[in-house]
Amino acid sequence: MIIVAGSGLAAAGLACAAAFAYRRFLGPTWPLVRLAGIGGLAGVLVSLMVITGWPASLVRFSTPVPINAVTPYMEAFKPIGKIRPVEDALYERLVTLIQRDREEGRSEDEVRRNAVSQVLSQAADKVASMPDLLVRDYYALQRDVMAYLDAQQDHEACRDLALGRIRGDIEERLNLELVIRQRSLIVNIIATPADPNASRLAQEPFQALAAQAFAMASQTSGVSPNEIELLLSGGGDVASGAAGKTCRLMKSFFDIILSQPTEVVGPALRAMAAGERGVP
Repeated sequence: MIIVAGSGLAAAGLACAAAFAYRRFLGPTWPLVRLAGIGGLAGVLVSLMVITGWPASLVRFSTPVPINAVTPYMEAFKPIGKIRPVEDALYERLVTLIQRDREEGRSEDEVRRNAVSQVLSQAADKVASMPDLLVRDYYALQRDVMAYLDAQQDHEACRDLALGRIRGDIEERLNLELVIRQRSLIVNIIATPADPNASRLAQEPFQALAAQAFAMASQTSGVSPNEIELLLSGGGDVASGAAGKTCRLMKSFFDIILSQPTEVVGPALRAMAAGERGVP
């Protein structure tokens, strides 16, 4: 509102100044009040168009693909004749999200990334209540993706993944093998009923295990122990290579955790997932 009002006043002032100059040097013109009103209205309209993207949002340079082709997940979650509460509900949310994004004039790339982000977020929320093998597979994939991104020097994306941040563009950064693995795993997690009674490592044993793993990861990744806390908080500047260090540190951390027996890995990583996502 402040921007719109300011634009209107500025345009009204410019209109008055132009009218005054015209009257002074060329002759009579419309009353200043009328010109100020026209200028102010024009300023308000222009600022609203810039802020809302209208009417540019009505002009599309590409034809939107069918909703079920926005991402491969759409077909996987589409109702197919039987009641599947989790998949059906997620499918309806995705349809609503896609329609809303398109109505707001977002590009098809943004529409797809937002839809993928919604799916990945839903899967991440469920990891804390998944069976041991699915939990292991989820974090093994995370580790392998981090290793790939590190090799590609895509350290910012790798750091986001390492710190549990959802990226809707992650599949665009991976090779075909990792994309196929991710899609299969995410669909499997969504389709697997959550087990609210799945065991999680208690806080103190998990902290002890994590501290030991980070100490070993510090050695294997070459990251100083003094930097671990800063990196895990998302801190560090570009000059220090913080993103790359975070990537390598967490990749090594998962290497160490995943080397443990499944009966240890499952409860430990469920505890970690619950902490990351704020799951009670």
